[in-house]
Amino acid sequence: MVLTGAGVSTESGIPDFRSPDTGLWSQMDPMELLSR
Repeated sequence: MVLTGAGVSTESGIPDFRSPDTGLWSQMDPMELLSR
C-alpha cells in the first residue's frame, strides 16, 4: 500500500482543486454553479 498526497499528482501535471491559478475551482464561475 502506498499513501500519497496531492503533491504527487500536481507534480505529474494533474490539476488539483485548490491551487489559485491552475486549480479546478479557479476555472468555474461561482454564480453559474449556484444558479443550477
